[in-house]
Amino acid sequence: MTFANYDVPYGPDKTPYGHKPMTQMVQFTADFNYVSSWVMPKALLEKFENMSNSGGSWGPDGFLYLSGHDPAELYKMRLPNAGSVLELVETIPMNIRGQGIAWDRSDRGVIYGIIRATAKERAAGGSHKVTVFRLADVP
Repeated sequence: MTFANYDVPYGPDKTPYGHKPMTQMVQFTADFNYVSSWVMPKALLEKFENMSNSGGSWGPDGFLYLSGHDPAELYKMRLPNAGSVLELVETIPMNIRGQGIAWDRSDRGVIYGIIRATAKERAAGGSHKVTVFRLADVP
């Protein structure tokens, strides 16, 4: 489970909402007892700009895949051998605009993403869309 924090100014005093370096992924047992936690690498936090991690899913290849809010990218991650910082393995271009991803558990290598409609698109009657990708390098 990831607890996202943001650098977006919030509230009357315009304080960043949580500060994005505080974003962390936490592993729990089935009955929600804490096991371990990790933070995002600086290179990934920079890609998030003022936002944070928007969604993630473990891939069929054992890697963790994350998305941000705005960059049209998917981030292939792994747990570190030591320490508490997740490791960025690869940045994969993907036509998404944040708000989550999910693997198709019945069709290996297929991942879904959301193209979040912009305010201009919504004003013109548009809506959010789901997009489908097949990642060739996922065994």
